[in-house]
This record gives sequence, C-alpha cells and structure tokens, in this order.
Amino acid sequence: MFSTLTRLSASSPDALSRRSDHSTGADDNSDVVLLTPKLFAVRALEGLEFTGPEQDILQDIRQGTKQPNEEPVARVTQELRKSSTRSLRSAEWLERDSLLYYRGCIYIPNTSDLRRRIVSLCHDTKVAGHLGCFKTLELVSRSYWWPNMSRYIGMYVSHCDLCLRTKIQRRLPSGELQPLPILEEHWDAISVDFISELPESGGYDSIMVAVDSAGKCSHFVETVTTVTTAGAANLYLQNIWKLHGLPRKVISDRGPQFVAAFMKELYRLLGIEAATSTAYHPQTNGQGSSSEKDRMTGTHSSPW
Repeated sequence: MFSTLTRLSASSPDALSRRSDHSTGADDNSDVVLLTPKLFAVRALEGLEFTGPEQDILQDIRQGTKQPNEEPVARVTQELRKSSTRSLRSAEWLERDSLLYYRGCIYIPNTSDLRRRIVSLCHDTKVAGHLGCFKTLELVSRSYWWPNMSRYIGMYVSHCDLCLRTKIQRRLPSGELQPLPILEEHWDAISVDFISELPESGGYDSIMVAVDSAGKCSHFVETVTTVTTAGAANLYLQNIWKLHGLPRKVISDRGPQFVAAFMKELYRLLGIEAATSTAYHPQTNGQGSSSEKDRMTGTHSSPW
C-alpha cells in the first residue's frame, strides 16, 4: 500500500509545476473592459414591428416630418446636418426611413393631432388601463419624444373623463345608517342646536332651536352667539320646559360635553341632584346594588 504525502516548501516552483513559456500573471487585467458601451446602447425600436393604429400614426409622422416649412424642429435639424461643424446637439438627431429620431426615439411633429393619438394609445386603451401621469409618460417615452412631453401628458391624464369619474376613494367606507328610535310620546326626545352669527337685531345675533323628535314641533329662542351652556339651559327652562316638561333624551351635534353640561345645569335649576357613583365609592348606590343582588339570587333560585 502506498500513501501520498504533500510537503510545503518556501522555494520557487520547480520545472514540473511551472512551464517556462507561461507568463507570471503580472498586469494581465489592466486596461481590460469586459462590457463595452455598445452593449448598453438604447435600441427601443430595433426588431419592433408596428401594426394596427401605430402603423397609421407612423405614416402621419412621415408626412409631418417631410414638411420642414411647417415644422420648426425638422427645419433646424436639416440645418444642423448641412453644417460642416459637428456638435453634440447634431449627433443626438438621426434620420432613418423618413423618420426623425432624437436619442433613439421617434420625434413627433406638432401637426394635426398626432401627439393626442399617441397619448390616447398609451393611456385610454384596455391594454394601457388608464395609468397615471408617470407610467403613461414611461410608456410614451419608450418610442416617442417631443418637447414638453411630460407637461402635455400630465394635462391629458388630469383631464381624462374616465379617470375623474372612477377616482379611488382614499378613505374608509362609511358605516351603516343608525336611525333614531321612533318615540311614542311628544317631547320625550329633543334636539338642541344654534343658528349663530346672524345680523344683530335687538341685541341678539343667534337663535337657539329646540325640535321635538317625534312631532317635529320647533321652538326658536333669540340669544347671542357667546351664550354658555348654563345660559342655554336657562333659556330652555324659561321658554320650553314650562310648556313640555323635562325630556328623556337630548340630541345635539355639539358633542357629548355640551349635552352633559346642559342637562347638569338644567337639573340644578330644577332642584334635581344627580349623585353618580364611581368605582372608588360603590357605597353611593348601595341600594341599587342590593336590589340587583336580590334579583339575581331570586332568578337563580326560581324554577324558570
């Protein structure tokens, strides 16, 4: 049985491991470009075949480009090609197959409605799907170009009738309607509101409105815009309570704070003391708690 042993040596490799005609590998990767710029050239229309509406658009583009007297950009481009000096601007333009190209994109002359038809093709069709300004601009700029193209497309998309009628709702869906219960007695539930900042008349510039939720009967009491909750309760006592009594429910769009303060002041004016219990003082309503306890005990012990 034989075994292979490897011995490390600090000396130079011998003739068996290194041929004399091989290079040492110094500077073998200097000045080497793996990906040349021609591999990244923009060839938007290379190998692309235009069919359908775009074929008719190309025919109209050729007709518009052949009229340099009416198209200033085509006229300037012809002058640049005729000049002996080559500049960066002239190198960006190219004419091929009777079409004028700017940086690889077909130039659209400002004749007829060519620009509108192209934007409509990239925005209004079912394949395009009525995209926004930036995505529509990206689709158009793949093959076409004209001055102020982004502004033109932005105006077109912002005035699109279908986009305006099918605008996305950017808020939560509204909940179900919660109608108020139907009452049997008049003035059991009332709604209180104010009509404020009216022209001053007799020292008053506001009206307090109290409406019966059942019969829709209304009372209008003159007041001022700076009336407080206590003042509103006093007006209700002097003008409405003496006719219809104390309501069971008060509805107002001024918030629960107004309703609480309004009823508290009305109770005070009528001599009604509201002694509410809290979790820290349950003995305040001990009578009610005892009655509830007895009721629950009787319920559990009853046969039904």
